[in-house]
Amino acid sequence: MILDNFEFNNVVNLKSIVYNEKTVEKMPEKISVNDDFEYTYDGDGILILVTRKVCFEPDSIFDITVKADTFLSEKEESDYDKKELSSEEFLEGFEPVLNNICSRISTIISVITMASSNTPLITPPQIISEEQS
Repeated sequence: MILDNFEFNNVVNLKSIVYNEKTVEKMPEKISVNDDFEYTYDGDGILILVTRKVCFEPDSIFDITVKADTFLSEKEESDYDKKELSSEEFLEGFEPVLNNICSRISTIISVITMASSNTPLITPPQIISEEQS
C-alpha cells in the first residue's frame, strides 16, 4: 500500500475558515457537502490539503468553507516511485489520512455552526466523493 511509505504524525493544521451568514428567504431543500483535496510531493514527503464546503440549496442560512492540511514524511526505506497519481489513485492510497482530516473538519463545522446560534451541523467524518455529494 502506498501509504506504508509515509509516516503520519497525526498533526492536522487548520488553514482557514470562511463562514458567511445569509438571510433566509426560502427554507433550504438540500444541504450540499463538497470535498476537494490537493497534494504536493516535495522530496521529503507529501503535503495534503483538504477543503470542505457546505452550503444550502437554495442559497440560504449560511455557507462555510474549512481548509486543513497535514504533512506525511517519507520513510527512509520508502519505495514510493514519486509518480503523479490520479485523483482516484490518491484517494485510494491515502483515504485513511483524508478521512482523519475530514473528521476533524466535521467537528470544526459543528462547533462553528453551534457558536453562530444554529443547530450544530454534523457533516460526514470521511472524505466525500463527487458521487456522494
